[in-house]
Formats: sequence, structure tokens, C-alpha cells
Amino acid sequence: MEHTIVVLVDEDREFDSIIKMKLESEGFAVHVADMPQMGMRMIEEIQPDLVLLDINMPGMSGIEFITELKENPAAKTTKVAFFSSMIDPWKGNGDIQSVAEKLGAIAFIDKAIDLDKLVEQVGELIAAPKTGM
Repeated sequence: MEHTIVVLVDEDREFDSIIKMKLESEGFAVHVADMPQMGMRMIEEIQPDLVLLDINMPGMSGIEFITELKENPAAKTTKVAFFSSMIDPWKGNGDIQSVAEKLGAIAFIDKAIDLDKLVEQVGELIAAPKTGM
């Protein structure tokens, strides 16, 4: 998994450090952006294998972020998974996974996930072919 790059866009620095340590201990290179605009620049520059994107962030929601990202020619094929603790981020407007996919994400991951399961899921998402992007 050497050279596999993950960008985590999330403002919770304490949580981010736990996720970063766990993924790095499993061989991922992890870059953290605690502000959406920083994350956008980072994604353009680094071209990561996967972006873990919080939905509820200051200044720009994850939904606004992914919309802008998918309009950017340099980043529109980047794999993005929503990574949130929101129980019903779409406010009853559909199944979490299917709505995430309609918005351009390849998955929705609950932040309450077991860390070993997160590592497994991140690996699976990175290994999956890029489709529908």
C-alpha cells in the first residue's frame, strides 16, 4: 500500500490525528486539511487516491465541496467518500449510500466505525475501479 495517498478534509483536529495515525500505521500516506479551501488546494496538488470528506464543516459543506470538486478538471475523477457522524445527513431524503453516490461520492462512512474496519473500507474503496465519475 506504499504511495497510497488519502486526504482527510475535516475540522476536528483531535479526531483527525487519530484517523491519520491509524491509517499511516497501515501504510497509507495521509494529508489532513482542517478547512475546505485548504482541502481543495491539497487535492489539486497531491492527486490523492481517496478523499475522506466531512459533511458539516465551517465555510463550506461537504456537499458544496464535492460539487465544486467535481467541476474542477484537475480533480473531478478523484474518489471521494463522505465521512461523517451525522445520523441523517440528507434529512430523510433517501438512503445514505445512494444519496452520497448521487452527489458524486463513492461511499458514506460513519465516523463511529471501528478503526480496523475503516482501514479495510479505505483499502477497498481505493482498490475499486473509478466508475461514473
